[in-house]
Amino acid sequence: MPFVMSSIADLKKMTAPDVNSLYYVTDSGRDGFFRYDPTDTTSANNDATIIVSASRGRFKRTMMDDGVNVQWFGAKGDGSDASDAFIAALRFAESMVKNHRGKVKLLIPSGTYTISKSEALLGGTYTNSAVGYVIQGAGKGVTQIAYTNQAASNNYLLYNNDAWQHIHIQDIEFTGSSPNAIFMYSYAANSAQNYTFERCIWNGTWKNVFQLEGGNLNSEMTWFHCNFNGSMENAIYVPYSTNKSVEPNTMAIRSGGSDQFLNYNLFACQFEVTKGNYLNFQYGGNINVWGGSLIHIGTGTGANGVPTGPGGTFFKLGKTNYLQNGSYNNPDPGHAGGAVRFLCIGPRIEHRVQTSKLIECNWYDGSITFLSVDNASMDFSVPSYVNALFDLSNGTPTVKFDGCRLAGKHSFLVNYGSYNHNNDKIVYENTRFTQAAKADDFLAIVDNTNGYSLGGRPPVTFRNCSGSGSTSADAFFDSDQNYLLANRSQLTTKMVSIRNVTGKLPAAGQVEAFDLPLNALILNVIFFSPAGAVTSKNAATYTIQTTDKTPVVVATYTSANMSLGYRQTVSPLFYCDTEERRNLQLVPGSTVNVENPKGVILIEYIG
Repeated sequence: MPFVMSSIADLKKMTAPDVNSLYYVTDSGRDGFFRYDPTDTTSANNDATIIVSASRGRFKRTMMDDGVNVQWFGAKGDGSDASDAFIAALRFAESMVKNHRGKVKLLIPSGTYTISKSEALLGGTYTNSAVGYVIQGAGKGVTQIAYTNQAASNNYLLYNNDAWQHIHIQDIEFTGSSPNAIFMYSYAANSAQNYTFERCIWNGTWKNVFQLEGGNLNSEMTWFHCNFNGSMENAIYVPYSTNKSVEPNTMAIRSGGSDQFLNYNLFACQFEVTKGNYLNFQYGGNINVWGGSLIHIGTGTGANGVPTGPGGTFFKLGKTNYLQNGSYNNPDPGHAGGAVRFLCIGPRIEHRVQTSKLIECNWYDGSITFLSVDNASMDFSVPSYVNALFDLSNGTPTVKFDGCRLAGKHSFLVNYGSYNHNNDKIVYENTRFTQAAKADDFLAIVDNTNGYSLGGRPPVTFRNCSGSGSTSADAFFDSDQNYLLANRSQLTTKMVSIRNVTGKLPAAGQVEAFDLPLNALILNVIFFSPAGAVTSKNAATYTIQTTDKTPVVVATYTSANMSLGYRQTVSPLFYCDTEERRNLQLVPGSTVNVENPKGVILIEYIG
């Protein structure tokens, strides 16, 4: 096959091109192979994939399996404005859709590209259903797009108007420069869904990086090894709908989001910003976060050297539908039955400023789970404050923290209707609290009923947990908090054993101090020693008592002969309802002349 070297300008001048020849254009950035098609006399010239010749036929670019290069359309990658080139490439991609299938991978080579016009990577004027659109750069920091549009509204770099599914964007750095800019606005009613973003960076200044609205779909989205830096209101935002006219069980188009938006997955992403919320979902959703680094960076220094800054909330989970007695008592017009599930596993979190929060949750149902999460790395420089808030006014999700390391306090807000919904579990398990010595130091209950509806306080369970600065005296963190107030509580009994530093029951003069949770109710105290555990034939008295100025005896037992062994259960039903009554002591009598290696004193309690 004849091979002809040429330029775009020369192809346009040809009056009798050879249909059997292969033409190679040598123009910098637009180089590639073209064939001549004499039968096409209508396709528009774009100087990238179609070139109109003087013969009235068209030269058409061939061998595009590796992708369509934005430089073919005039983008230079030298920092100059490439808006028109990107828009031309987008129009070409739209024109290539056949049978609802996208046919284009848009390649953006290394370099810096300035885009000053909105909707240059995806446009809202395109509304036909299409599956498959790929935008691929050369790598983080290698391909850079600077979005400089300063419009006060409709300022979107990408706008998917319920058209495209299966969008994939990778290996690009996007820099925003306006507090009104939105990287991607996605409106979904019947089509828009299935997006993946891999090895991308969003930095600079944005309003929202992603904003998702509509009545259905906008689902199945995944982010791999992506970075969010700079300043923004939200990285991923599903706004609350203000359209009150839509019935709960319709799929009608509406403003705001929907609890039919599902399945969001973020793997090893970094959200390290001076300002912003990471995930702001004002409905439900099936949300999974695996690993990564989350930081609110300080911008100044306040009193006592504590960093200051605008901060934000890493996970902001807003309103969900709430169905009670067959009717909605939440004024939300969305759909019923959407998934309400949040899972966060293994990220490292830094609250460098006191305006940084781990989570704000208004979900009325569903489950929230944190596994092996550490947000305590800055506890040496930031004093303890409330960094997690759960509003239980109209319902209670199942909340669990397991294997975590937590700084600060967690707050639970109760209202007049909370007592109807507090049967779901809030559990902290296998967790270390770095700024709380006891469970009640960690909890902050906000009662909006002025004490009228104390039964709405949630039962909160701690299992296998420990506090900061724990000693042998205050090692028992495990408890069921609020059980004395919650109108329904499912309790578990706890049992602790008291021994001395050598691992034995103490002898006279060895007083063992220990704390139980505030408001614990001691059910039983078991005194036991097998025969022959010690050879001493002395009488043995052991007493559990409070640290009141005049100690109150909780339980006591005397064995006439230690060597014969003993077994006795005392049921005091004693409330540890003050600091002095939770700070207890095991006091051996004056005749206990030996330590007992096999004897035990077991204290069984609830609360």
